[in-house]
This record gives sequence, C-alpha cells and structure tokens, in this order.
Amino acid sequence: MARYGGWAGKVLRVDLSTGKSRIEDMVEKYKDVLGGTGLGYQVLWDEVPPGTKPLEPANKIIFGTGPLAGTGAPCNGRTAITTIWPTCWPKPLVATGHMGGQFAGELKYAGYDAIVIEGKADRPVWLSITDGKVEVKDARSLWGQGIRRTTVEISQQLGPEAVVAAIGQAGENLIPMSVVMNSVSHSAGGVGSVLGSKNLKAIAVRGTGSVHIAGNKEKWEKLVKLHLSLLGANNQHVVPNSPQPWAEYFDASTRWLASKNHK
Repeated sequence: MARYGGWAGKVLRVDLSTGKSRIEDMVEKYKDVLGGTGLGYQVLWDEVPPGTKPLEPANKIIFGTGPLAGTGAPCNGRTAITTIWPTCWPKPLVATGHMGGQFAGELKYAGYDAIVIEGKADRPVWLSITDGKVEVKDARSLWGQGIRRTTVEISQQLGPEAVVAAIGQAGENLIPMSVVMNSVSHSAGGVGSVLGSKNLKAIAVRGTGSVHIAGNKEKWEKLVKLHLSLLGANNQHVVPNSPQPWAEYFDASTRWLASKNHK
C-alpha cells in the first residue's frame, strides 16, 4: 500500500445488519478527495440511493479524519461526521457535523482514516475498536443511559486510554438535534438520532500506532512551535485572568479565574 504523509491508508467499514466489518484501501479509492468531509461526501454520493431518509437503514454515517489528525499539529483534532441530515427541511440533505477531542487522533493511531457505518443492528450495540481488533458488542445494558455513564462503563472495559463517542437518551429516541459526544465534552449536533436509528450506542477507539509524516521532522516541529506561539498571542481569552507560573499570558477581562476548583 502506498504511504502518503498524514494518512493511515485504511477505511474501516462496519455493517451493523450483519455484524461484520472489513477494511478497504483509502489511498487508491479516495485519494482525490481531501479530508474526512470529502471522504464522507464521496461515500454517500457513490453508495446511498437518492431519496433515502435520514433514519432509514440505507443511510450511512461516516466518521472521517483529516491528514493532520494525530500529528501534533495545533487545531488538528476535528472528526467530520457526515450523513443524510435529520434536521434539514423540506428535504433531507447531506451535511457534516464536527466534534473535537481526541477521537480523530485515536482513530488514526488505531490505523484508520475513517469509519463507514451502514445497516441497522437488530438490538442495541456498541462498536469496539482496538487497533486491528474490531467487535460489535451488546449494548442493551447501556441503552437508556446517559453519555457520561456510557462513557465510564465502556472505559472500564477498554481502559482509560480509549476514546468513547456515545449518544444519550435523546439520540436513542431519534430527537433530530441530538448529539454524539466523545470524552463527555466534545460533541457534534444533529447526528445522534442517526446512530440511534441504527441501534448504535457508542464507538470506542484505542490505538497504539502512529501517524507517518512525509516531511522533514525538524522543520515540522519548528512549524508547530511557530503555530503555537501565534495561538498563544490570539486565543479568544482562553487564558487565566491573573498571572500564573504555568501560563504564558493572562488577561484581566477573561472569565476564567484560574484558581483552585474554578474553571
């Protein structure tokens, strides 16, 4: 398989109707589209029939990453979640929701650039991905639970390093604006109901690999440090409001107190 900097080179496909998964070569099939959003749109264009409704089993939902995810580059961690959107009116349209956090990086470390979810499980399930080991697991004990409890229970099984993206009761009940959320704090709105329609409670990922960078590593690190210096000078007041030994900047107008037990 050809190696391109920033790409793992594989797409994981999971058919919930059969419980089976397979891997396809991302580079050869999707090399002409850039990033997780482009890959998601290509999949829907090629594979989902016109007129498919958002909550029908024929709809697919794609968790895609970009070439910078997992590389250490600042602002690289968005996961693009593309599907036929349940909130568009009067006709459903293809759209993408984005969530931050470490899900994108962890997916790359597990060896995948994207996950394509298709079909519908006959019972509540969750998807476990640990490097090359992919399992569709029973989630009936998690169905009806909130995102936080679901995240904790799955993390107890896979370990604290795993990143869990889950839906709550709103997604289970097919509420159009419901979210999928990873690490209990990074969400993408509008796609929770699509996971709920497929009886998919959560996706948990644990990766131990790395991301290949084609360029010179020293130049890469220098560029990353320059980017970080620019972010430190202009970061929308996400700084403490008083001088701190660990903070390069502070601003009295920020709402972050930076004191113990405050955020």
